[in-house]
Amino acid sequence: MRDNYKNQRRYGADRQAFGRALEPAAWSRLEQVGDLHFHSSAYSSALDYYGQLLNEASLNVVPCEQAFGVLRKAVDSHLLLGHLNQATELLDLASSLVNRTTGLSDPGENAVLNATFDIRRATVFRERGRLHDALNLAKRAFSVLALTDQHADVARLQVVMGVCHARLGRGVKAGEFFADGLSTYRRIGHDEGVANLLNNLALLEKNQCHWGKALAQMEKAVELAHRIGASHLLPGFYLNQGIVLQKIDRLGESRSLLEKGLRLAVSLGDQIHETRLNLAMGRLETLSGRLARAETLLLSGKTLADQNHFLREATIADEYLGDVQLLRGDADKARFNYQLGLEKSRSIAVGNDLEGELQRRVGEAHLLSGQLDEAIAVSQAAIAVCEQCGEEYEIGFCHLTLGKAYARRNDWQ
Repeated sequence: MRDNYKNQRRYGADRQAFGRALEPAAWSRLEQVGDLHFHSSAYSSALDYYGQLLNEASLNVVPCEQAFGVLRKAVDSHLLLGHLNQATELLDLASSLVNRTTGLSDPGENAVLNATFDIRRATVFRERGRLHDALNLAKRAFSVLALTDQHADVARLQVVMGVCHARLGRGVKAGEFFADGLSTYRRIGHDEGVANLLNNLALLEKNQCHWGKALAQMEKAVELAHRIGASHLLPGFYLNQGIVLQKIDRLGESRSLLEKGLRLAVSLGDQIHETRLNLAMGRLETLSGRLARAETLLLSGKTLADQNHFLREATIADEYLGDVQLLRGDADKARFNYQLGLEKSRSIAVGNDLEGELQRRVGEAHLLSGQLDEAIAVSQAAIAVCEQCGEEYEIGFCHLTLGKAYARRNDWQ
């Protein structure tokens, strides 16, 4: 489905591109059709209708509450498709309209309205790797919304903050936010939120190498998503199941799930999960020894990540491309890719899970080159990072590299 927002602006001379203002009845009909698509997870189609409502002239013909409601749904559609630039443009439009709205005379109402859009801007920051900015904005919004009856928004903020803490290597803190969010979603009967948080809690189990618990929790999330028709959640769920299966060497099962997830992500127009699934498929082909196919998939994922400014995914692409070069025996090229990834990882946050993974691989590249002292030093640094952020899976590989380096140095002390 096409996206009406790509490369468009909403101010100045380009305003005529949005056409004349709509009558309230026509405006409501377009919103209703957009809502049908939105609630069916057809977000690109929903945007075809919402896009006709989002010129300032048309926004002014309906009550503020209705106008801001459409803006929130349009932003959510872009976020679910991974369109961070377009989401940001609409968030800027919403901020401008809130500031110029005279109908909201109560400062408290304005604060709540701003907070509902801050949730979404924090999500943009999170997906662009600006984790501390995301946390600060989410905390500010939480301080406002926690005093209201907007429980779904409060739970959504708990998820945003939990994911940020998880990516910063703070697993215990992430678990607390996820548990609180899950409790809230269950209390208000928000099944989609429950499914998402079952998946997030499963990822914490994965990080601790509790493979059976992780897969059982993920299966519950998939079953609930199927039951409620939340097809847009499935690409991410299949991705995470596939990654766990890779780690326990069940590559055939992983392939089936990743291929299914990639087909669904492409059909939904979900660029962020299309990116992640390309990378996971590339990693699978690397583990299977099909390096040419792996490189093709990884370059596709890297292109999508670079185009959409998905910093975490761009970092993972560098990591996995380095793995391909390492298996080809080219330690210098592998190390070059790993260093690119390390620079990006540290721009997200120092001492996160990606830094641990990349440091471990740099150690392996040094070992392949016969640089034993460097391999030992980097592997020891990687262990410190992995222990700090709870990335237990990587620690064994670090010790393996250390053992090989010491053995080749004939250092048996």
